[in-house]
Amino acid sequence: MSTSDSEEENSLSSYVIKIVMLGTSGCGKTSIVTQYTKGTFTTKTGTTIGAAFAIQKLNIQDQIISLRIWDTSGQERFRSLVPLYYRKVRAAIFVFDLTDDNSLNELSFWHGQLKQELKTLPLLVVAANKNDLKDENENYEELIKSGKQYSKKIGAKFYITSAKTAEG
Repeated sequence: MSTSDSEEENSLSSYVIKIVMLGTSGCGKTSIVTQYTKGTFTTKTGTTIGAAFAIQKLNIQDQIISLRIWDTSGQERFRSLVPLYYRKVRAAIFVFDLTDDNSLNELSFWHGQLKQELKTLPLLVVAANKNDLKDENENYEELIKSGKQYSKKIGAKFYITSAKTAEG
């Protein structure tokens, strides 16, 4: 006799981890979330207005871990809304675009805003996204080096990612 998903879930310990995705518009936050939660990639993602929400459940050693991922808007006109999603956040993923040198510089705004809003910073991650397009940027190596330096400066883990290829 098999148990339903909800019965199995109720019999296991459960944890909720809130994650917020931060970065400039077009850096690939939505694509990373879609690749992670649905295993798909599309070039036709629209602009996130305010924030979008996704859930990914993991079963680790008989523990149900529910990742609540908030994909925030990177557009300047919505920046004032983003702090609404910082409450009880356990991890912040700062995303920058490896084809856009300026997108790394934008991370200091998001990090500063997060520091201003929270007494204790959550786990910090910097994701250098769009690695599949690295040949389109002649400053790629310098951008990776700068991304690693910035990550170290703010105490973040650093990953090179591609939402398209599911790298990272």
